[in-house]
Amino acid sequence: MIISADSSDFSFDTIYEEYSKLVMYIVMSILRDPELAKEAFQSTFISLANKIGRVRSLGTPEKIKSYVLKTARNSAINVYRRAQQITKHEMPLIYEAMDDSMLEKS
Repeated sequence: MIISADSSDFSFDTIYEEYSKLVMYIVMSILRDPELAKEAFQSTFISLANKIGRVRSLGTPEKIKSYVLKTARNSAINVYRRAQQITKHEMPLIYEAMDDSMLEKS
């Protein structure tokens, strides 16, 4: 289904149907990790669902598409940042778990 010029004619389901493949492409191209991409994909559509009134008020299909793609990009960036923070916090734990003999072999 193509979103018509009358933005009151579409629902969240229409947005999902129209843009889900493009959103997955965007988040996958940024993250290059299927698990992180799934997280960003879900985050994108949760954000859009929570702001459906804002999306509808944009008016034209071009503005709606732009908003959806910016939301996808921002979700991917946020997921990437969270993944980097987790990695930084886990590294000391990994080294603590290794015994001295494992460190000497490398």
